[in-house]
Amino acid sequence: MNQHQPTGKGGHVTLDILHYLMHTTNSIANGFGEQTLLNKTTQEQLQTYQQDVRNAEFQLFGHHLDSDELDTIHEPKRSELSRKLTDAVQRGVETRYRAHLSQQEVFSNTHML
Repeated sequence: MNQHQPTGKGGHVTLDILHYLMHTTNSIANGFGEQTLLNKTTQEQLQTYQQDVRNAEFQLFGHHLDSDELDTIHEPKRSELSRKLTDAVQRGVETRYRAHLSQQEVFSNTHML
């Protein structure tokens, strides 16, 4: 988390106070540890999604795509491959989500006894 460090210059006192108030308000609104947890969870979700994309690329193309590789393919083939890639990513996300729900259901059932 980036915290504003006071500049120590008289001309920036108002800016320093404003940053302090924004940080304090954010801490109150999100809880003191909630923002860190939210950032961590978001980062984990982004990494998981990026892995889903890599898995879909490997599934469709047999290798991971370079950042501009899809751009070098001409239409209408590019649109077709983009759609297939999107569909493959979505299937991966849905499969992981169903597995997660299944695990929660098993956990709930074993702890209800």
